[in-house]
Amino acid sequence: ARIVDETLVPLFRDCQVPQLLIIAALAGMGEEMLFRGILQAAVAEEIGGPHGVWLGLLVAAFLFGLLHPITPTYAVLAGLIGLYLGWLWLASDNLLTPILVHGLYDFIALLYLVKVRNRTAA
Repeated sequence: ARIVDETLVPLFRDCQVPQLLIIAALAGMGEEMLFRGILQAAVAEEIGGPHGVWLGLLVAAFLFGLLHPITPTYAVLAGLIGLYLGWLWLASDNLLTPILVHGLYDFIALLYLVKVRNRTAA
């Protein structure tokens, strides 16, 4: 909580709700295009077959977690979320599905951390 309060909240403290929505949507789109649309797809294609599909999922999820190092626990949780988002892409065969889920998650988290929790803690 301290790390979030010291690093994340000050970045977005002055943002209005529509701005948080845009930030979350862009983060969801950008990260999903990179991790699922490029990395996961590239590994799956390079390896080929069912093993490639699952290895692509694991590699993209691992890197997703690794690149969210707020704390070690958060990195592990982000990796698990990455697994879920990658599975959503495989299950739906539509990159828009994990983009929307990721953006919605980010929006709810930002809204809570910056507007709700920050207000109740003051």
